[in-house]
Amino acid sequence: MLSFLNNISKIAIILILPFCLLIRGAVFMYFNQGYSSYISLLFSSIATAIFLVIYFSVVYGRFTKGRVNSSSI
Repeated sequence: MLSFLNNISKIAIILILPFCLLIRGAVFMYFNQGYSSYISLLFSSIATAIFLVIYFSVVYGRFTKGRVNSSSI
């Protein structure tokens, strides 16, 4: 039961974290830094995209651990 809850919490964090980074980043830049709303959304969407690229490259690396054959490339 504990491992089930652990897996559910991991999935929830994976789904919620990019959304929070996008929204909270835009709100922070708008209110605290004084940027316009479009610039704030642009910067936070770039940050979210960078986060997702790093995250998916780590996940892909864990799934393929040594199973990629270099001769097939």
